[in-house]
Amino acid sequence: MKNLGISTFSSVAALLVFLPSNGFAQTIQSQLPGTWLLASCQPAAGSALQTICSNNPTGSLGFSPTGRYTEVVMNGGRPRGDADRSKITPEQYKAIAQGVVAQFGTYSVNEADKTMTLRTDTSLMGGTQGGERKINISLTGDELKATSPLGTTTWKRSGPAFTVALVGQEKTLKQQIQGPWSYAACNSTNEKGEKLAYCANNPKGIMILAGNGNWSGTIVAGGRKDANAPGVTALFGTWSVNEADKTLTRHIVSGLNPALEGKDFTVNISLNGEEMRLRGDATVPGEGVVHLDGTYRRFKQ
Repeated sequence: MKNLGISTFSSVAALLVFLPSNGFAQTIQSQLPGTWLLASCQPAAGSALQTICSNNPTGSLGFSPTGRYTEVVMNGGRPRGDADRSKITPEQYKAIAQGVVAQFGTYSVNEADKTMTLRTDTSLMGGTQGGERKINISLTGDELKATSPLGTTTWKRSGPAFTVALVGQEKTLKQQIQGPWSYAACNSTNEKGEKLAYCANNPKGIMILAGNGNWSGTIVAGGRKDANAPGVTALFGTWSVNEADKTLTRHIVSGLNPALEGKDFTVNISLNGEEMRLRGDATVPGEGVVHLDGTYRRFKQ
């Protein structure tokens, strides 16, 4: 399957970067940061977008002010397979992969010709890694349209981009952890003490925690032979922080594994400078109790 077009962080100055401004001319680049949810998908005739756009697709597109993006789009009718990943056959993986877009990388905007260039670091479709795509964009208020030879996707902004503490005000834990994070280490294990598939061979990943309460994340194991191989987790949904007990709860709206949809996963937050460790036990359908243990590093400009 071909890759899709868009398929898909205290000072006064920070307020102008993270929040909408009034009375100032806004560039496209300044309006993009935050989370966008898929509103519609119109594929070009015969394009790979047709597979993704059928059966009420859902999707999340996240942009950080530091030039990072993550995109997850799911075909609503993709096969559910077995909740236990170890029991999913190669044929089922193939069918699921054909209905999913999961990728992350960097982006830049050409204000003059209203285009965006996406550079893919890692994706479900390994053959697209390192590639670039130029996409025509139209931004009107809280609606973003992205057009490529594969078709047009329309996205709706989901609330304000990122919140910041007022000058002189102490940051909450939520304000400290929002933004883009790269995956640095994976020690998540199953009930048998075995590392989860996506932890293998120096995985790469990204997680964006937007100040509006939306999040998305993708982790891809290294050494995968093709898009049909296991070793990928791609999810998006909403998140919240319990300031008292220092925990993060991520609610899953949609994901590569449909069995996770509607589930909540709560982990303990350990924040040390630019590094964050998330740990906790979670009951995963078909896999039993899983010990989640991931370390993230904050992306820099």
